[in-house]
Amino acid sequence: RRDPATGLRVWHDQLESGADNGVLSRCPSARSNCWSDSQALTLGSADVMALLIREHTAAALFREHWGGAHRTAAAAHRAAAANLTATLHARLWRQDLGHHAAWNTSSREWIEARTYVMALPLWAGAVNASQADAIAASLAGPDMLSAVGLRSASSSDPRYSNADTIVPYSNWRGPMWLNANALACYGLAKYGHTALALEIASRAVAALAADL
Repeated sequence: RRDPATGLRVWHDQLESGADNGVLSRCPSARSNCWSDSQALTLGSADVMALLIREHTAAALFREHWGGAHRTAAAAHRAAAANLTATLHARLWRQDLGHHAAWNTSSREWIEARTYVMALPLWAGAVNASQADAIAASLAGPDMLSAVGLRSASSSDPRYSNADTIVPYSNWRGPMWLNANALACYGLAKYGHTALALEIASRAVAALAADL
């Protein structure tokens, strides 16, 4: 699903992204009273772009391995990944913030909330060295890095909450999620930020061990 004005790929709603009630959207989904159909397909964010970049890159690798007639399709997947990467940076990169922001394709407004999504372009291998350094610094901030790993949302966000909830949404407004931390660690290590990756991993693993 492509926004024709920006080329950004969009989520149907925040819930579809897997970060059920994340703070990149005013209203998570139709499960909430705040929802209206006009909010559908308006969230353009770095996570959907990063996931698609990875999918096209993986598809290209398969096709290249198979060789022969598959090479044409592999080149098409490489081109699609490159196009997505260019759009990601042109539309969502914010040098003043030090990370990619999100964009509401309906209201044409920036969504500047700091969340774990900042790390996903690293995991996708879709940033340059200076962008990687800026993202690493953002992730290492005290509002994001907690005693148990990366928070799902910045502690400075007014919606921040560590409530242990799952109905109607699992809480992505503060708690550490291991899957998000793992992707962040892989991405940081890819760009040479191994010390930060190991620190995040160590804190997350220690939290799991303490819960045994």
